[in-house]
Amino acid sequence: EKASHFSVMMSNKEKRFDAYAGLAAENGENRNCSIARVKCPWCPEKSMKRYGWGRGLRMHLEAKHIDRLRETSLEDALAAISKDAIILKKKESIPLACAAARDGVSKKLELLFQCGEWEPLGSRGTDRFGYRAHHWASGSKNGCLLTCLKYASRHEIDLLTFQERREGNRGGRTLLHWAARNGCLQNAKFLIADGAHLEARTIDGTTPLMLSLYGGHIDVCDYLYDCGALVGVQQNSFKCNDAHWAAMGHKPLITLQWLAAHAPPQLFLAIQVHGHSVFHKLAAQHSSSQLEALSFLADKNIIPLNALPLLLRPDESGRRPSEIASCAGFLHLSSLFERIEKISASH
Repeated sequence: EKASHFSVMMSNKEKRFDAYAGLAAENGENRNCSIARVKCPWCPEKSMKRYGWGRGLRMHLEAKHIDRLRETSLEDALAAISKDAIILKKKESIPLACAAARDGVSKKLELLFQCGEWEPLGSRGTDRFGYRAHHWASGSKNGCLLTCLKYASRHEIDLLTFQERREGNRGGRTLLHWAARNGCLQNAKFLIADGAHLEARTIDGTTPLMLSLYGGHIDVCDYLYDCGALVGVQQNSFKCNDAHWAAMGHKPLITLQWLAAHAPPQLFLAIQVHGHSVFHKLAAQHSSSQLEALSFLADKNIIPLNALPLLLRPDESGRRPSEIASCAGFLHLSSLFERIEKISASH
C-alpha cells in the first residue's frame, strides 16, 4: 500500500509545484495544485520543517540522517510517518508585483510601483524566498522583463540576489538561472547580451546550464554553449555535475544525448557525495523517457562495461539504482536496472 501511494505521488509530480528547483515553473492550468508535505519522523518534535512526500523527504533523510538509514530502511522511515502528519495545502500566493511580472501585465506593475506596493530594490513585493518581480518575469515566457528593468537593472538585481542569499538550496539564483530553468530562451539571450555571468553559481554551486539541463531545455543549452558556457566541468557543493542534473531532470534522454555530444565521456562516471551516479539519479526521477535514457547510458560507447560495477553499487543509504526505482514505483525501470546489475556482476 505504501509503495502504491509512493508511485501515485511520483507519477503526479508534473502536476505539483516544483519545490526542488524552487522556481515556480508550473503553468497556468495547475497554479492552484496541492502539495503533499510531511514532517521528518527522525527530526526533533519542535522542528517545523516539512518535506515533499517522495523525493524531497528522501533527499532530506539521506542528507541529515544517513547514519540512521544505514541501520534501518527507507521503508521503515516512511512507515513511521503518521497519516496526521501529512499536510495538504494550497500553493501559497505570490506578491502582486511578482504575479504581474510573471503574467506580463506591465500596466499593473507600473501601478503597483506608483502606489508603493512594489519596491524593485527593496523588500516590498518580494516572495517568501526573497526573489523579486524581475526573477518571476525572467522565468516566464509571458513575463514583462523589459518593464522590470526600467526600474532596476539586471546588475543591481543580481547583486542583491547574491547579497540576500537565504539558507538552503534555493538561494542565489540570478535572472539567468530563472530563464535557463524555465526554458525562456529570449530572456536568456537578452540577459547574456546585457552581461549576465554564464557561470554564476547559486549558494549550492548550481549553474544556469545545470538548470537548463534539469528542465530539458535543449535550445537554452545550445545557446549557453555557443556563448561559451563550460560543459562537463562544473560541480555543485554535492559534487553533482551536468550529467547528474540531466539524469534527474524532466527529459533525461535528450539532455544526456546532448551532453554525450558536447562533453568528455568521463562526465558520466562521476559519483557525488551521497554515492549517487547518473544511474541513481535516473532511478529516482519520474520522466517519460526513463527507459530510453537508461538504455542509452548502458551502451558500451557511453559507459564502458568495466565501469558499471562502480556506478551501480549501493549509495550511502545502501540502495542500488534498482532498489531506488522499485521504491519509487518504477517497476519496469527497476527490472531493467536489475538486468544491467546482473550483467555487471558477471564480468
